[in-house]
Parts: sequence; C-alpha cells; structure tokens
Amino acid sequence: MSPLLLLSLLASFVVAAHSAIITTPALAAGCEWQGKWYAEGQQFNPDPCTFCNCQNGRAMCAVADCMMPACVDSKRDPTQCCPVCPNGNNCRAPDGTIIPAGQEVQLDAHTTCRCSSQPFLFTGDAVCTKTVSRNFA
Repeated sequence: MSPLLLLSLLASFVVAAHSAIITTPALAAGCEWQGKWYAEGQQFNPDPCTFCNCQNGRAMCAVADCMMPACVDSKRDPTQCCPVCPNGNNCRAPDGTIIPAGQEVQLDAHTTCRCSSQPFLFTGDAVCTKTVSRNFA
C-alpha cells in the first residue's frame, strides 16, 4: 500500500471519528421512569411497594406482594406498602363483635367464639361453638 493511500485512509478515519464525536450527543448514563430521570445504578422507590434499580439504561422494578393482614379492621397507610392491623390481630364473630387473637368471647348464654392466635390460620372469622342444655326430667 502506498504511503499516500495509507495517509489518505488514516485522514478519512480521523475525520470520520472526529465527526462521530461531534455529531453524537453526550448522554448521561441512566434511565427514565414515569417522566423522572435516574442515574445508572441508582435505586429508587416510585411508591412504597415498588423497588427499582436503573441498570443498562432500563428501570428494573419489582413490586412487593403483601400477605393478607391477620385482622378484620386493617388500615392502609399511604407511607407503607402493606396494610397494618392498628388494633393487633383479630377476628369477627357472626354478630360483628371483633375478638382479639387468642381470646374467647361469650356472645350469649349458648355461644362462645374464639379467635385463633395463629396468623397463618387467619380467615377473619372467629370459630364459634354453641352449647345445648338438655333437660333430663
């Protein structure tokens, strides 16, 4: 290859490379999520239940899955992901009475209801038993 041809090729490569640098805008590494810009590697929480990380120009997000609260009077706090039981774990008797977990309540002369203290067995309903008095005369 002649030195002139080599010099010409090298000059066009430098010009092309130089042109590419000028015409390619410098972009900060990162990603956009819901109209907001995050830096590469940045972790962010768009809401209390969503956990995101900016990786390779993309927002990678996971949403927390909440367990069912072990109470019938749960409340949602907008600053927390999952509902909470402000009055502790509890159940509801058929008449609407709320019974704290692990306790037993006498609803009437023949009906006793109990709320399980085992959160993994929670159904929301108290377990009630009726006693029948028999008159043997």
